[in-house]
Amino acid sequence: MLERARRISILGPDEVAQAAQLISEATMENIEREDKFGQELEATVARLRQQETHIRDHSPNLEFEQMKQVLAHANNLEELQHLYSIEELERIVENAERSATEMEEWVRQMTAFGEIGEQIINEGARFLADFKYNIQVTEENRKAFILSVRNSIASPPMLKVVS
Repeated sequence: MLERARRISILGPDEVAQAAQLISEATMENIEREDKFGQELEATVARLRQQETHIRDHSPNLEFEQMKQVLAHANNLEELQHLYSIEELERIVENAERSATEMEEWVRQMTAFGEIGEQIINEGARFLADFKYNIQVTEENRKAFILSVRNSIASPPMLKVVS
């Protein structure tokens, strides 16, 4: 496209050359935007995969079952003392607290995962809007080019006066 614009600028009238140049510039801008979006998308997808792996590898170890059993007997202290020693109760509480902490970290990781997904959607929407706009501009430039060519063809040739 750039080569065509160069040839037209050498051989044709100025308005035809300008219209061809505008088409060429809009096309190059689209190509640059596509490349940039592709690079951004690749980087974001890599982050998304890394986050997905981290989430999968670090799923929380939930140990709330024993705590539920303890709580089921909480209204009967004699039975609770008979079933569990103080050390066992402390261990059960520690396990439940660790599970809650792991669950909070997992939720934080899932939130980050969702934010990356949202970023992909937003970047994609912005790219599509820009690309759509550039396509409209390119079409307008093509129409102007065609009109310029038609007007140039319809007008009588300019005679150069040799002195």
